[in-house]
Amino acid sequence: MLIGVIIMIAVTFIWGAGFLVAYLVNLPSPVYVFYRFLFASPFIVLLGLRYGFKKPNWMVIATGFFMAANWIFLFWAIKYIDISSADLIYYSGPVIALALSPIVFRVKNPWWAWLAVGLAFGGISLMYTISGSLNVLGVLLAFLGGVFYALLILFGKILSVRYHPAIVTSYQMIIGSVLTSPFAFLMKYELNTFKLILLIIAGVVVSALSIFMWLMAMRRLSVRLISILAYLDPFFATLLAVLFLKQNLEMGTVIGGIMIVCAGIFSVYMESMGRG
Repeated sequence: MLIGVIIMIAVTFIWGAGFLVAYLVNLPSPVYVFYRFLFASPFIVLLGLRYGFKKPNWMVIATGFFMAANWIFLFWAIKYIDISSADLIYYSGPVIALALSPIVFRVKNPWWAWLAVGLAFGGISLMYTISGSLNVLGVLLAFLGGVFYALLILFGKILSVRYHPAIVTSYQMIIGSVLTSPFAFLMKYELNTFKLILLIIAGVVVSALSIFMWLMAMRRLSVRLISILAYLDPFFATLLAVLFLKQNLEMGTVIGGIMIVCAGIFSVYMESMGRG
């Protein structure tokens, strides 16, 4: 178990550091996402081959679009708001998934689910109202990233019965590469050696290696513990942004972020305990 926890902490550190890479590469978000897919795909597909590919259904194809969209909106958001705010708002995704679950699964949410939803949305509102410097477009983009993250969670639960996560992720990478490829040819941007190295790091380390490590952690830890540890991502993203990019951490971000993280952890705990 200890090894699994260490691996998962390392994964969340890599995810948090990924924001520094996206910030420093300074490319249009759809272009950055394309190259991230491009450099990650060969490694993820090789991983997926170990489990034997199955013909993808429409849900698998849809999750490829969801993954592309959630990354595009998330990394687009950091063009307008600080990394910590964007990542924290994005991590309302699991709670948004709770709010959408009655529609997707045709079930009635228990009382605690709506409490978690209210807490998360209250946190986002506080972040915007208290932190007067937050750009409304940046908040909206990060929230849209969270919505598509929620759709990934919901569809992932359905697909997990039939497909191994490595197979689904392989298809997502391939589909994401195809969907975002036009941006690489239609949008104006400049590439140099430094940016190319960062893009390779984003694909190979931040995407491929972290996914491989995440799958390793899944073998050793419960889904509940992995879901809770995943909330270290915004902590590391915030810490690295403050240390290396000198971004300010405002009180509204701290208070709202705590509310969002607490809502997510609370919902994970209650769902794992089977509370109705």
